[in-house]
Amino acid sequence: GEPENDKYAYALVRAKGRLADSMRAAGDFSGAMNLYRNALELDLRLAERFPQNEDIETAVGVINDRIGRGLALRAAEIKDENPQSPEIVILLAEAIPRLEKMFEVFSRLSARRPENKKYKRDLSTAYDNLGMALRLNGNSNESLRLLDKNLQTRRLVVKADPADRESQGDL
Repeated sequence: GEPENDKYAYALVRAKGRLADSMRAAGDFSGAMNLYRNALELDLRLAERFPQNEDIETAVGVINDRIGRGLALRAAEIKDENPQSPEIVILLAEAIPRLEKMFEVFSRLSARRPENKKYKRDLSTAYDNLGMALRLNGNSNESLRLLDKNLQTRRLVVKADPADRESQGDL
């Protein structure tokens, strides 16, 4: 059933996301992916009703990242064992649009809130993950272009706050 109260609905999105994280860590890959997709569906319905809510919008980006990155990493594992596996194509066919969606969400949020360092870091993670997925898919030029943009973004974050050790580590 659908939660009546929107506050509970968002709490449910977060809880499902955390449970999916745990399932993935425990080795239940497809169970985790299905639960992420389920959490994303619920979050997208909330996003339609509350387009101004940045937490809900952030969750759209984050869950797409979890799915896209998970699928891309699985594709990389399979590629190591069997570079010709047709499963690689299937995994990347979902991974790439998911990571593009994450990229789109954090591009929008960091443009809207240039002072928000977390959005910039999430954007640089999006560059990273999308670059990885495109490289796996054989789009080396586009992959390099994104990784270069990522480097520029990470330099800006460090420049804005040189004392931030985490951002320096990212760079």
